[in-house]
Amino acid sequence: MPVSFSIDSKLGVILLHARGVLRDEDLIGAFRGLNSDPCFGQDLRLLGDFSGITENHLTSQGISRCAQLNPFREGTRQAIVVRGAAEFGMFRMYEAYCSINQKAAPQIFKQCAEAVDYLNKGVSPSFHLSLETPAPKQDGSFVELHGSNTTMLRHAELQG
Repeated sequence: MPVSFSIDSKLGVILLHARGVLRDEDLIGAFRGLNSDPCFGQDLRLLGDFSGITENHLTSQGISRCAQLNPFREGTRQAIVVRGAAEFGMFRMYEAYCSINQKAAPQIFKQCAEAVDYLNKGVSPSFHLSLETPAPKQDGSFVELHGSNTTMLRHAELQG
């Protein structure tokens, strides 16, 4: 599956990772998966890593649908990490659709470290995220993150 997520309720964060070919149904499935996961909370922070996308087949209709399904409460910190200009533009469109739908909108970053810094603002140091490694792994998987309370992350592959 091209989209997976991990939820750490104790740390208050969701790690969403997209890789390979990304289609509307993949991202829509991620939002549906989050909404149905018993560990999900509307106030959890989100770190979405979309830097591993090799092909982007999202449509404006799919992005609009994702904005409608956005489960996060207004004011919740969400950070999206992208690699290319096309993905940056795609998530700017998502951000605009979130505003139109009066949903919480993410901040978009090209560096994971900046996204982590953003997510840590206003959060007790015991709940801070930190980068364990300075760069993505060679296999393209998500940079491992740990909080200072070192809780384990539960991982769920989405079933589209």
